[in-house]
Amino acid sequence: LEASVVAVPVVVVETSLDGQRNYWEEVPFRYKPGNVARAPVRTAPHQPRLDWQMWFAALGSYQHNPWFLHLLYRILLDDPNDPVLDLLGAKSKKSEKDDEPRKKKRKLVRASRYEYDFTRVATDWASPGAVAVNCSTFRAPFSSLEEECPYWTRRRVGEYVPAVDLEVLRTQVVVPQGWPVELPVGVRQIPWSTILRRRDAILPLLGVLFQRLFGGLRSFAGVDVGGKKKLSSTDPSS
Repeated sequence: LEASVVAVPVVVVETSLDGQRNYWEEVPFRYKPGNVARAPVRTAPHQPRLDWQMWFAALGSYQHNPWFLHLLYRILLDDPNDPVLDLLGAKSKKSEKDDEPRKKKRKLVRASRYEYDFTRVATDWASPGAVAVNCSTFRAPFSSLEEECPYWTRRRVGEYVPAVDLEVLRTQVVVPQGWPVELPVGVRQIPWSTILRRRDAILPLLGVLFQRLFGGLRSFAGVDVGGKKKLSSTDPSS
């Protein structure tokens, strides 16, 4: 019996701080696969809100998941008070190089689709069907990520969202959809007691709630990057 090879679809999000596409940092999520050296942390029946949606996004295209483009927009807004960034985990607010709080805002964002599989202990059974690593069968769950004993192996399948900046997402996605261009006051992490005492905060909050309940999603075709033809909303491959 040969070792089975699992191809788990995963969308990997990366951002650039210099805007020159010279260096990209991967945006970490709390639960979905990302860094190949990080142990799996998701356990059934727990279905984390954002990471569970990322699973479905990886099965389709961004044209069928306009919320994903809104997520990319919020990532580029990079507001430290945005609760959406808290869904990504504490590491998302730090630099990948030195693990310190980032001093620059993100300039570009892109997404790629990968296929993930577990690595195998180097045995005759594991080869050649899967990637084998020379490490012990058991490993401490909180050991260093720098250890040369990855849990995952991954293969890039292709582009999911091309590299875009804040202006492209604002003009081609956020404004046409009627989403707030800036982080609404009612969405910021402000105590309810403070919001209710401020008249200027109540109306924006009611507007956001009304739009979420009755606004719906407008027809969406895709983003136009570098003069490329917009993608069809019904046929992502066209």
